Amino acid sequence: MISDQEKKALEDIVGERWVSADPCTLDAYSFYMNPEALNKEGGRFTPRPAAVVLPATTREVQEIVRFCNRTDLMVKPFSTGFCAMGSPSRDRVITLDLKRMNRIIEIDVRNQIAVVEPYVRAIDLQTRLFKHGLNCHVVSAGGHHSVLASATSAWGTGVNGPTMGYSGRNLLGVEWVLPTGEVLTLGSAGNGAGWFTADGPGPSLRGILRGYQGAFGGLGVFTKCALKLYRWDGPAEFEVEGCSPSYSLKEVPPRMALNAIAFPSSQAMRDAGYKLGEADIEYAQFRTPMFFVALGMSRNNRTLKQILESGVVQRIGRFVVNNAVIGYSDREFKWKMRVLRQILAETGGVMLPVVAGLSTVNIMGPIRRLMKRVRALLPVKV
Repeated sequence: MISDQEKKALEDIVGERWVSADPCTLDAYSFYMNPEALNKEGGRFTPRPAAVVLPATTREVQEIVRFCNRTDLMVKPFSTGFCAMGSPSRDRVITLDLKRMNRIIEIDVRNQIAVVEPYVRAIDLQTRLFKHGLNCHVVSAGGHHSVLASATSAWGTGVNGPTMGYSGRNLLGVEWVLPTGEVLTLGSAGNGAGWFTADGPGPSLRGILRGYQGAFGGLGVFTKCALKLYRWDGPAEFEVEGCSPSYSLKEVPPRMALNAIAFPSSQAMRDAGYKLGEADIEYAQFRTPMFFVALGMSRNNRTLKQILESGVVQRIGRFVVNNAVIGYSDREFKWKMRVLRQILAETGGVMLPVVAGLSTVNIMGPIRRLMKRVRALLPVKV
């Protein structure tokens, strides 16, 4: 709980509309659908925040942090949120919801840099970038995560890691409101030289800022960051059918393939992984069972029931990986697919028919042929 005087002081900073101590609102911010949301007690609720405050500018964030330093209140920043780590861990903590700070400040197409505020989601940035032939790293939390949070404060791995690496390594600069309320801008931007590196002059502070796993909002508030962008050789828009939230991809665009690959052992899968990394032909790689990839492209979702009841996923999904291959030209795409097949031949891998050539395969028909192929080539009973 906070006093009326404390609430009034916060309202003077951001406006009455953007401060709430209503019990219903506070409960909403402390509730998680997943009972194992990294909550130390394993329950659905984390400690209720003392108040929720929504600043709109770096200046307002500074004033809130300084106000908390004059009292016994603490502040915990929150953007799109991730489990219990985005919530208070004790009483008398203000949840700083950065939802109003949602601007894409700059997209530097030539130098492949984007500067964003905390509530810019991956899907917001990615949609803009596709039109410029660029893409950004998206972590496995999905398109609705904060790209600033994954780069500055949390885990940073995603399916497009083979192309774009790890989120923390894509950080090119950050505007950081320290726990004292002071603002520190890291790297080249701090010297007014543009957002092209988060390091120097002198020692880098990136390790202190986030380390490997990130501090999850425990070292102040990051109000802007610059991100490294990458070339996108796919289309600016995808052709889909259906309606929100259930869309199906009509067909895989030219010079793109989604492949499900089964291996006879974990060692063979590791060997192939090293070879694929050295060849640098994958755009993305992930471990989702291959039939769910196929299902996402199938026009008949009744397939799901058949797949689950067959037990196929449980039996051969252990040593299955999926990858995406994208080519800048027809020639490059064909070369990458040849390299992929050569690596599979060397490691005993089998490409399952999720995608054939340049278009999707409806798996209702080929399911029986697929099972025969798996029986013949893998040492498992299916």
